[in-house]
Amino acid sequence: MEVGEGRKPLERRRVRRNADAPEERPEGSYAKLDGQYVYKTLAVDVGEGASLELERVIFTRSTTCALKKTGKGDLVVRDCQFVNNQAGGRIDGRGLYVSGGHATVSNCQFRLNRGGTELPGFGCGIHLTDCVNAFVDDCLFATNGGRFGTCQETWSGQYNGSAAYVNNTPAVFRNCRFTAHGSGQRTDTDGGTVYFCGKSGGSALTNCTLVGNSDFLSYQYSTTGRAGGTIVCAMSSQSAVLDVCNCTIAYNLTQGQYASAGINVMSGTVNVRNSIVFGNVRGRRTSQDAGADIDVKSGATLNAAY
Repeated sequence: MEVGEGRKPLERRRVRRNADAPEERPEGSYAKLDGQYVYKTLAVDVGEGASLELERVIFTRSTTCALKKTGKGDLVVRDCQFVNNQAGGRIDGRGLYVSGGHATVSNCQFRLNRGGTELPGFGCGIHLTDCVNAFVDDCLFATNGGRFGTCQETWSGQYNGSAAYVNNTPAVFRNCRFTAHGSGQRTDTDGGTVYFCGKSGGSALTNCTLVGNSDFLSYQYSTTGRAGGTIVCAMSSQSAVLDVCNCTIAYNLTQGQYASAGINVMSGTVNVRNSIVFGNVRGRRTSQDAGADIDVKSGATLNAAY
């Protein structure tokens, strides 16, 4: 009998080790980029016609924006977490900063992205500027900006859009939750939890919950014309429209003297439909010249139905 007779030949198998494609990872596992407050975690310039896609990554402890995307190319972010990016200094978009192109962000978490003193930056959770458009779906925004109640009468805590800051970008937020944010107003600065400004007409908040956010005075009393509250619309033209549909805006707080705790329409047009705006509170040192739930400044427009 020949040697090896009756034995099955060995199968040649390719074993792929350390596979890092999302579909090959164990369920619930993430890659992690940890700056340890020494490094910035990721900054990419995406050229026109190109795109960057990221999935199941945790960005934490960056010295600047946890993820900064510039250039005219597109960005897609899925199932990522932007957590505990709390470096000092002026940083816009401590969690995610996007400039240019199309942006799609889905099923992500933005938590504990906070700043230092005086002017910590705009959009602690997410900062969108000069994008063709942006779609943010099924995301959680919580505890970004200042801690609830700690911004009061100090230099710290001034944020334009402690959760989200949208500038010159038609941005649609769908099925998102915003809670436990803190921002502050000063004599020459704004606050707000979700802040729309510039040429951001065509933006919308749909099926969103905005509950338990705060907007405190910081350093000096806020004067006439400052924007604060949970939703701020400060568009560059009257024709720019923000739609608020099927949303709950409740139990939020402001201490800005001339700001609403719920929806503050500084300029532009806001359409509110099928929504609950309830139980929002204006705290101490506020004037009687603004509504607690909704306030519409001169020259701005609000259309409300159901």
